[in-house]
Formats: sequence, C-alpha cells, structure tokens
Amino acid sequence: MFPSGVTDAQTPLMTINSLPPELLSSIFLHLWQVRRHQQLLPFQVTISRVCRHWRQIAISTPTLWSTITLFSSASLPCVDEWLARSGATPLDVRLDIYDADYRGDVDAVWIEKVLASVASNVHRFRNLLVFTYQEVNLYHILQLFQHVEAPLMETLRVYTGRYDAGNNPTPPTAFNGGLPKLAIAAFEPLQCLPPLTSITTLHLNVVGRETRLRFDRLVEILQMPQGLITLSLRGPIDNQGYPVQRDRSHVQLPKLRNLELSSQGATGVWFILFFSTPNLESLRWDVNSDNYHQLLNSSQFHTGTVKFPSLRYLTLINQRLSTHHLENMMLIFPAATHVLFSHPLTPGWNRHQHLDVLRDSRGWPNLEVLAFQKLFPPGGKPLALELLEIIPERPNIKRILVDGELLLRLDENAPDLRNLVGLEELNCRTFPDYWWISRQQEALDRL
Repeated sequence: MFPSGVTDAQTPLMTINSLPPELLSSIFLHLWQVRRHQQLLPFQVTISRVCRHWRQIAISTPTLWSTITLFSSASLPCVDEWLARSGATPLDVRLDIYDADYRGDVDAVWIEKVLASVASNVHRFRNLLVFTYQEVNLYHILQLFQHVEAPLMETLRVYTGRYDAGNNPTPPTAFNGGLPKLAIAAFEPLQCLPPLTSITTLHLNVVGRETRLRFDRLVEILQMPQGLITLSLRGPIDNQGYPVQRDRSHVQLPKLRNLELSSQGATGVWFILFFSTPNLESLRWDVNSDNYHQLLNSSQFHTGTVKFPSLRYLTLINQRLSTHHLENMMLIFPAATHVLFSHPLTPGWNRHQHLDVLRDSRGWPNLEVLAFQKLFPPGGKPLALELLEIIPERPNIKRILVDGELLLRLDENAPDLRNLVGLEELNCRTFPDYWWISRQQEALDRL
C-alpha cells in the first residue's frame, strides 16, 4: 500500500524511483537517441525534467551528455552545458549547420567564434560529423582542426551540399597531427582527406568540381589504409591514366570484404578490371553500363577463371532482368550464393521470360538465395509463374526472399510455391548482408 495522498498517476513513478540509481542510469542510456532532430527537445533534457530524482541521476551520468550537436548559434548555450556535464567522456560531435548555412548565417568569423569551445575538445572526439551547405564553410571548419591530433577519433564523416564552380578555395588537410584510431571515414568532397592509415571502412563520393576522379589519385587513396575492409565508391573515375594491359589486375586490395560501386558509365567496369579483391564477400553493384564486353574480353574472365572466389552476397541495383544482362552478371560474378535484385527493370514481363536463364545450372551454380526488392510492376503474377517453372530445375535454390507486399501477392498467385522452396520476407535476419544491413541503418545525421 502507498501512503495516503499518493495518486494512481504517481504510483508508477514511485515504483521506478525505487530502483537503484545506477540501474536507472543504465536504463536512461539504453533509451539514448542515436539521432537528433533540431525541432525536438533532446531526450536527455526531457528525462531531467520529470522529477528532481531523475534530474540528479541524469546530470550525474556523463555519458548521457556526450553527444554534442550544434545546429546554429542558438545551440551554443546547450553545447557548453553539455560539454561540462560530459566530464572527460569521449564525445560524439555533430556539426550540422546546413540550415544555418543555407540561411546565410554562417561565415568564417561565425565559425571561429561559435565552434571554438567545441574544437578545443578535439582530443575527446570519438565520432565527428560535419555537414554544411556551402563548400567553403566546410573548409573553414576543417581549418580549425588542421594541425591537431584526434587520438580517440574512430569515425569521421564530412559532407557539403553546394559546390560553387566559380569559387576555388584551398582545402586544408585536417588532423595533420594524426588519427591513430580512425576506422570509418566518409568524404564528400575528396579534397580534404586526412591521414587514412588506420581506417577499415571508407566511403568516397566524387561530386562537385571533382567531375571525375583520376585513376592514379584513386589508387593513391586506396593504398593509404593498411587494412581496408569496406569500400563505397560513388561517382565517375577519369578514363585517362588507366593501365593499358587488361589481362591482369594492377592494384591489390587483399583485405577488402565489402564493396559498393555506384556510377553511370564504365567506372564500375574499370574498377573490377584493374583492382584485385580476392577475398571480396559482398558486392553492391549500382552501375549503369553497356561496357561489360570490356570485362568479358579480358582473360581474367575466361572460362574456368573466377576472379571473386569468395563472393557470397551480390546486390544488383536497377539492373535489367533480361537474358543477355543476367548472363553477363553470371559470367563476371559466378561464385555468388545470395543474389538480390533491388529495383529491377522488367519491361514487358507479360511477354518475356525474364528469369529463364536461371534454368541453366551453370549460371550461378552455387546459388542458394534469390531475393527481390521493389519489383515493378508490383503485381507478382509473372514472377510467380516463372518461379514455379524454374525452382524445380534448380534444387540448390533453398529460399526466395521478397518484400512484404510482393510476398502477399506471390501467395495469392502461386500458393504451391511454398511447397517447392522457402518463401520469406526480405529483412536483416533472412538476408544478413553487410550492405543490406548498413542501408537499413543509414541516416545522414546518425552517429
């Protein structure tokens, strides 16, 4: 029984407050936001206003205040207070001034004045995200970190939204003092690359005045890390400077496990041709190209040669489901065991057998899982009819994965399909591919 005068509304709070402070603190940390919207009150502030007891626990939990987010000048009092409350805890810093920069509130003087207190704690940075509207202001921010060391930095992401072709600022090389623990890096643009020796994950987006990235510069960048495991390369590579010989790889990336290639034209083809990734396990292929003959004419892809023997997960983005195109994919990436068609192009499916090539067991001979995402048109009947014909001829295909809507339509149009193969919804559990999982968690403001 609770004392007289205690209302029903107060009872749950009193029950929770009977927990030990360290347990309440742990609960707060489990509910901690990994993202932050500038229009919403931060979770830390909300719980500190519930009651005096919660406020005392929240303020005495330094980790709860270790995510520093700055949107504009209005954020500064909060930032200074959180820096104090976080004590000596490593910091996750988000400098998301895109909106303020877009409004014209940001310039070099503003940056030096407003960001000084944050920059002075760079020795505590664990993660840093910088996002501006103007490229020049991005460089002003990086100038603050030009000659410093960030001994705890594990993740660095740098983005900008607008490139002024008439403005050619001199980009600084940030963190010249060193980034000994840096493991994950993402850059847009590429002129401001810091030391990359220790990274294992690298995202490069060729945009702005970098109309095309020179091949020799790309090689230089990719040979900086000593143990690169994951690479995302988006944008074009300059055709000039490629090796003349195409019968062998010229650049070795022996530790690379996960690769994303996204481009228009021949960039993806050139990368596959000239880079060796013998331990590649996951490939996300978003390449619009008619240059596959450049690969297939190379002795690297002659019969009996498997350039990517360890490849398991192959994700094909916006690729045409046609016999000719699928045959090319099978010849280039024959070892794939899990193939996902994301947003596939299926013109005239009612008149053509788009998956007929799968009947031949020589194409993707080890294929175990076939997945479809965002199929268009979404009716599902043509796919259902093809699968009913193909699956009996490919007993090694154990599962078909599709998104929720298509799953319902397959059950409607081909109820017998479940008797032939495992039919499940496509998700992180059924398709535990690196790129699939990372894309579900991807957000620009996520630390």
